[in-house]
This record gives sequence, structure tokens and C-alpha cells, in this order.
Amino acid sequence: MEKVIFLSYCWKDKDEANRVDDLLLSFENIRVIRDVRDLGYLDDIEEFMKQIRAVDHAILMISDGYMESINCMFEVSQIIKEKDYKYKVTPVIVKKPRIYGSDNRLFYAEYWNQKYIDYDKRVRNLKNIEDYPNLLIELKKIREICSATDEFLHFLNSKKFNSLEEHFANEFQDVFKAMGFEILPKKRVVTKSEGSQVNEFNYSIYKLDISTATAKRYSAVILINQDYTREEIKSLILQANDIVKRKRYSKKFKSIFREKDADVVWLYFARDLFDIQTTNWICRTCWISASLPDKFRPVSLNGNDRVNDIDISWNEGYESHKKIYRSYQGEKEEVLEVVNSLLVEFIEYANFAILNFAESREGIITEDKFLQEMRKIDHIVEKLFIESSDIPLPPNDIQDYVELCRQIFGVVYDMFLYFMERNEGKWTKDNQKNLMEKSIKEFNRLLPLVEYEKSKIS
Repeated sequence: MEKVIFLSYCWKDKDEANRVDDLLLSFENIRVIRDVRDLGYLDDIEEFMKQIRAVDHAILMISDGYMESINCMFEVSQIIKEKDYKYKVTPVIVKKPRIYGSDNRLFYAEYWNQKYIDYDKRVRNLKNIEDYPNLLIELKKIREICSATDEFLHFLNSKKFNSLEEHFANEFQDVFKAMGFEILPKKRVVTKSEGSQVNEFNYSIYKLDISTATAKRYSAVILINQDYTREEIKSLILQANDIVKRKRYSKKFKSIFREKDADVVWLYFARDLFDIQTTNWICRTCWISASLPDKFRPVSLNGNDRVNDIDISWNEGYESHKKIYRSYQGEKEEVLEVVNSLLVEFIEYANFAILNFAESREGIITEDKFLQEMRKIDHIVEKLFIESSDIPLPPNDIQDYVELCRQIFGVVYDMFLYFMERNEGKWTKDNQKNLMEKSIKEFNRLLPLVEYEKSKIS
């Protein structure tokens, strides 16, 4: 008997949601309701969210972004109206959210209380408030969230819930048990084109992307969770390619291509997250539909093997490359020490550049004085930027933080690059001004993101 799962997540976590969605859909008798697939054009968003009360089970992907999202927390406010909601939901812990302990519970109570106070004040300040009934409905929604937050956080603190990776490790079997399956769902069986059954393989579709120009094209990263021989991987390629090419992905693309299979499928096979981080693939594959016209066909992979009509490019240097990449990977504490030290210096130089630029624009100092000040230290900033290229490869759990820091380093270096003596005459004064303003804006956008990622590091 088919059972329906509602997948509730924050859009900041859509990559993780894609992984959960792909894994759940690989099982028989499981249907997943998800916004990208089941919320169509002109559909009522609020009515869609209220469906969470009617399904067999709901998976809530809990992160800081989730706890601060009106849409996500409104879904929570709906599900806890059910008397037995604690038996109908599985919170999945994503990205180490701040949900445990009294201080964090108080933080979110204050967060939603302040959001209600601010919104209420702004709505009440409107003249003829009766002309804005929908704003009052939105205010009521936030009030419902305020009421639900304490109960929900108490629930999250009262039990031990698994992280995303722990659920992947047991392929959500604990969730299926909680859903009351008498016989746990099995993986869907895929058959080859000639009709013979394909062996079952232990793998996950880690990431799926779609591009649609003049053809329906899918690319996917396949994470192999077990050691297989090359011949076994070739059978796995057939199975994974068949699953990916038949995916419908969302209503938007369904309306464009109807029930049409993909025209092109690119697959990238990895053994672990480190392979994905370093793009060190076991192999890459490309399948192109024989019916796709030549003018729409992508460039051939020119691989070194084939299975049926799928081109395969084996990475013959996979193991040696992995050893090299491993030698460049640093310990978490080592990487953080280097990155944090660089970050302090880059922020100091950014503030120096921003202050001098502002004083130059306001006429407090002359443009010549501004150039003189920038050129006093541009060589130091350039040396620092070159040093930042030697940061060891970060472990996966701090990769996002390190990547954002790298972006900060590049933006600060650009601030000085525009005014270096060797680049004199390369840009007009107006172009320099515009480029500098864009860099300052980007710096101010990135800095709170860096601080946020840093706060999540344990």
C-alpha cells in the first residue's frame, strides 16, 4: 500500500532536500509531496502547505534557516494541530542548527516574538487598516508561529533525532518503521532494455541538475556507497542512467516536456564526499538519445569504454589523484587557524580601503592622497592574496565557510587591484569608482554570511 510523505524544508537547504527526495523516491510504495513538483503555476501556496496535516508522514529538515522561515514554521504550526503529530513527523537535523538548550529555545522565542511585534507595529501604522485584510492574515500567521514555537522546540529537545547523514546511512529505514510498514519498502527494480533484471546496488543520487535549451538534459552526481568492480559499476551505470533519464523533476519542466524522457544524461560517479569536493570522479558517462537531431547534440565525451549506448570515461588516475588530494587536505583546526588569521587581516585592509574611498568621495582627502594611501599597502594585500591560494583543502564540514572566506579575500584584493600603479590607465576614473562600489557592496553582503557560517562551526 502506497504511503505519502510531505517533505518540508527551507530553500537554503534545497541541495540536501534533493538528496532526500531522490532516495525516498527510489523505494516502492513511497510518494513524496514536494513544492517543486506538486505546487503548480497559480496554485494556492498556503493550501499546499496545509496538506502537511493530511499526509501519512512528514519529514522536517531542521536547520537555522528552517527555524527562521515563515513558510517552514507555518507548516510546523499546522502539523502540531494534529493530536498525534509527534508520531507523524520525523525531524531531520541539517547543518547543526541552534535548537538545543534553554538559551537557544529562548533565542527563537525572542526571534518570533520580535518579528510579530515589528510586523504588528507596521501594519497598525497603516491608514485605513481595514483595506489590508491580507496583511492582517499574514500577521495572524506569525502569531500562530509564535504559539507553535515553544511546543515545537520542546518536542525537538525531548528526543534524540538523527542527522541527515545518519538517515542516509540506514536509508530512512527507521522512518519507514515509524510509518507502520508491516514489510519495509524495497528499492524499485530497474530492468535493462532487453528485459533482463539489473542487480540492486548501494548508491545515492547525490545531486541532480537540469538544463533545458533545445533538449532535456540531466546531469547527476552518483555517490557509490560500496566497493564494486569495474564490470559491476558498468551495470550500475545502466541502472542509474535509466532512473535519471526517466525523472520528471518538477511540474514546470513536466509542462514543457510532458512525459518525455531526457535527451541527454551526464553522470559523475564518486566514492565519497571528498571525491565530490575535489571533482575526482571514478568515471564520467554520457548518454545521448539516438532520436536527438545532430544540431542539438552536445560534444561527445570521447571516452575509453562503453556499455550499450552509454559513453564512459574511466579516470585511470583516480587512486593516485586521491592520494595527492589527500596530501593537500588539512586538519580542521589547521585550516581554521590559517583561514581565520587571513580573514582578520583582509577585513582590516578592507575597512582601510572603504574608509579612504569614502573620504575621497566626500572631499575630505584628495584623489591623489587616496591613491597614495592605497598604494602604500597594495603590495601587502597582493602578497596576502597569493598566500591564500595555499590554504589546505578543508574538511567537508567547514568547506562552505572556507569558500566564503576565499570570496572575501578575492573581493578585498580587487579593491586594491583597481588602483595599483601597474594598472594605471586600464580603467577610467568612473569605471574605478563603479568597480570599487560594487566590491564594497559585495564585501558587505559576504561578511555576515561568513560570520553566520563561522557560528555553526563546533
